[in-house]
Amino acid sequence: MTTDFFSWPVFEESMELENIEQQLLTSQGKFTRACKQLNLLDSKIRDLEKRYKRAVSHRRNSFRYNLRLKISTFTGVKMMWYEYASKMADNVNQLRLKYRNFGGLIVSDSDSDSDYFDVENDDEETESGGY
Repeated sequence: MTTDFFSWPVFEESMELENIEQQLLTSQGKFTRACKQLNLLDSKIRDLEKRYKRAVSHRRNSFRYNLRLKISTFTGVKMMWYEYASKMADNVNQLRLKYRNFGGLIVSDSDSDSDYFDVENDDEETESGGY
């Protein structure tokens, strides 16, 4: 009687744990990049708003219209990135929970992206208004 090594329950669980770990690392990377994009877009919007205020003070109506369009466009793009980052934060939370259920040890990230999301407790984000 021969048994196949790959059919053992322990091996299947370890493969599942590795799969969850890989998905978790990928999702955390995507979440981190999305937060960096949000910070970049915030900076760009602040710069455009400064230029807009300068155009208002100098009564440059043609520049004001153009800058208002840019601010509106960048704000829309920022909201899309915010939605994506929110979904990635939810995904990271679900994967962390699944990983813990399999007995994996979670090591916290060294970089903090809590400017936009609290990955550990998503309920606090909704109470404080999120962004």
